[in-house]
Amino acid sequence: MLRSNFFAPRNFSLLLAAIFFFLLFFSTPSFADDPPAQPAVKSIVILHLSNGDRVSGQLIATSEEQIEIENVYAGRVTVRLSEIKGWQTADAEIRTRLTAVIKVKDSDTLEREALEAKENSRIVDAKVATNPKAKQENKPAKPDPWKRQVNFAYTMTRGNVKSSDANLAFNVSRKKGTRKIALSSYGRSGVRDGQQSASLISSIFRAEQTVLKLPVFAESQFEIDKLKKLDFRFSENIGISYPVLKGDSRQLSFDFGTGFTKEDYETGLQKLNATSLLRLTASQKIAPRTILNQQASFFSDLTDPSAYRIQAEASLTTPLTKNLALRLAGINRFDARPQGQVKPNDFTLLTGFTFDF
Repeated sequence: MLRSNFFAPRNFSLLLAAIFFFLLFFSTPSFADDPPAQPAVKSIVILHLSNGDRVSGQLIATSEEQIEIENVYAGRVTVRLSEIKGWQTADAEIRTRLTAVIKVKDSDTLEREALEAKENSRIVDAKVATNPKAKQENKPAKPDPWKRQVNFAYTMTRGNVKSSDANLAFNVSRKKGTRKIALSSYGRSGVRDGQQSASLISSIFRAEQTVLKLPVFAESQFEIDKLKKLDFRFSENIGISYPVLKGDSRQLSFDFGTGFTKEDYETGLQKLNATSLLRLTASQKIAPRTILNQQASFFSDLTDPSAYRIQAEASLTTPLTKNLALRLAGINRFDARPQGQVKPNDFTLLTGFTFDF
């Protein structure tokens, strides 16, 4: 039997080794396949929800009610705007889009504003520490409890009739808590063809206080009216004030009271009577800058109901500046038992200015 030995050449063995390593190199997964592309960190949107969850992903779409983002694991996710309590992103374009639809500021802006507020507070504290006066300047100004108002009107006529008429009124009040005090006075003087056509002074001092949850008041009134032969009238009243409307644009209240009235007339008549008081006070904003004020007071003699007096006033006030306003007012005074040869009713129409200070 013939026996032969076959020897592969050395070059052939090297070739097989090269082919083996070549196939091994390209079959490795880390080199054969590229990993899936991940979105850039800059374009990621992070949403903080009101239930404590956090959702992140790429922004897909926005609307007035919701936004849609795409998450690597959950796919596309829709989130309602009402569920978002915070958000953040590093992309300026995405921040602009989200700011237009989400009312909540992004977390970066809130953090920056908080740092700025903290820095401003630190600067203010440093100024206060070095300058004691700065502490007083930084305190919020307390509202002035005092209110002061002056009304003035003047009319002059020359020609067929020579007359002049001046009206002056002022009001001072102070309110602190449930307490309020007020002093108001009105005066009128007129001359027509050398004869006195008006001579009136009327003043009221009023105090209000809440007692046992009831708004009570006490007021004193003093009057002089020469045309009605009244030397003076002094009255004291106490009662309860009942507010019906207490809004900013509408106010309505009623006063129910009783007291006494002392009157002296030029005719020699003197009276001291127990009286009752019923008053209506209303205020209404009829335009953005115009206010209508109304007040009607009814005084009646408790022993003789037919002897009564009515005082009514209505005014329109329109501010021109912070402290100056234009005022148109009508005042009517009626006395059912006039003394002497005088008419029971007097009506006055006033146009003038109001100064608040």
